[in-house]
Amino acid sequence: CVAGGVNLLLLAATTAVTSAAGMLDAQGRCKTLDAAAGGYVRAEACGALRLACGAGCESAIGAETVLSTALNQDGRSSSLTAPNGPSQQLLLLAGARVSGMPPSTLCGHQLHGTGTPLGDPIERSALASAMAASGGPASLVLTAAKARVGHSEAGAALSGLADALGVADSAPAPVTLHLRACNAHVA
Repeated sequence: CVAGGVNLLLLAATTAVTSAAGMLDAQGRCKTLDAAAGGYVRAEACGALRLACGAGCESAIGAETVLSTALNQDGRSSSLTAPNGPSQQLLLLAGARVSGMPPSTLCGHQLHGTGTPLGDPIERSALASAMAASGGPASLVLTAAKARVGHSEAGAALSGLADALGVADSAPAPVTLHLRACNAHVA
């Protein structure tokens, strides 16, 4: 089967509204985890991944194995741009449980990483709590596709997955662009 994601920026009004609400970074840079994070950056994306399962799939050239996925609704939060930390923690623990791999084997994590001064610290805290609760490693390599390509909204999941798969094939992991000074609430 094929999994795809597409986001096109066709209406200027959407960008105008999100800008007026103070949700977008004034410099047009997604500064994931940075002290100067000022909001997210809207982006376009169009992509697809061919998914396969069964005998022989693991021998395909360039094939990666996805052991689990998990999905939830964030529930109540203080605002549209502030994630629900406990909900994110439960999601991370569910994904680890479904995969059957102990969190202690993790070496990296693809952040949602929108570059908001409140959202990124909440996400990082939820990850740290999930790792602590499940015996995971104290430190992980964190990457964020949005720091490189922006938030492609409806295409963001595919952008993040493609980025994570690319990181799995490369060493070292790519730098998180625009990260100059870590947000004090992240460390």
